[in-house]
Amino acid sequence: MVVIKLWPMVHSALKNIPDVVLLSPAIAQNTGAIARTCAGFNTKLHLVEPLGFEINDRGLKRSGLDYWPYAHMCLHASFERFLQDQQAAIEEMIFLSTKAEHSIVDFDLGREKLNYIVFGREDAGLPKEFYTQFAHRLVSLPTHTQAIRSHNLAVAVGITLGCFLKG
Repeated sequence: MVVIKLWPMVHSALKNIPDVVLLSPAIAQNTGAIARTCAGFNTKLHLVEPLGFEINDRGLKRSGLDYWPYAHMCLHASFERFLQDQQAAIEEMIFLSTKAEHSIVDFDLGREKLNYIVFGREDAGLPKEFYTQFAHRLVSLPTHTQAIRSHNLAVAVGITLGCFLKG
């Protein structure tokens, strides 16, 4: 695990907000916006390689604005390494997918001990094997219309973290 930015996580009224895990994010600007959102929620951002951009990408830095000192971002070589580095159990995670049968609205966020929210790549979603391996942990964000296939990744992260505020 490589820690990109490490800022002491301050005690916050935002309790029980899980870490965000991005699997192979492709768009630097989305990742920068997500890092900014994570800083605002006082939660960690885990990036799982391969990335679709360089970590020193100008777009990444620009989209995070001047919030980078408050972002706690870790880089992991693979999902398996992430699990090892964090000593994470699948039962501590939910996986966001447009293909999930259950909505996050129906998921009892207050009942379960969730430490991680896992998001797939912007253009491909989660790896195919995740749909069978982790089917019981898949949730979607409602769109209430057939006009769009999915939310932008940065927006999806913000909506999902917001769901934890009501606990």
